[in-house]
Amino acid sequence: MNVNIKNGSHAAANHQPALSLPTQMERVLTAMLYDSGLNAQLAEKPPIFARHLCSVIGALSHRHHLLINRLSELVRGYANQPVFLNRYWVDESNVLKAQQLIDQWRQRRKAPPIDWPNFKNKPLEHYFKKSAIDNPISNGGH
Repeated sequence: MNVNIKNGSHAAANHQPALSLPTQMERVLTAMLYDSGLNAQLAEKPPIFARHLCSVIGALSHRHHLLINRLSELVRGYANQPVFLNRYWVDESNVLKAQQLIDQWRQRRKAPPIDWPNFKNKPLEHYFKKSAIDNPISNGGH
């Protein structure tokens, strides 16, 4: 398959259809705003399911120009052994920019914008699902 990419961007070639689930990048950024940051151990678990956190953080930093803070922390790893992981969080000066980016991604996939003042009143997984209106099977085909 031949894909013509213009202006050095491959976004058009990877365009997700409307009403799609959030990308890994959207899930990671939303989770970082929801909690006090994220490490690889937490990112791999539901509802985030991010397998390549370092790459996602790199893309958010470089492609989207977000200031992401990093801090090494000691956590329990395999066989309950201590391991150092980086915890990542959006710098306070970039929170509004991150919220706007998430809302843009949600708009592209026809998801409603997030009510940011009440953001933490719903569980994180709420923001990663299609609504019943978006999924005709879950609401009886209406």
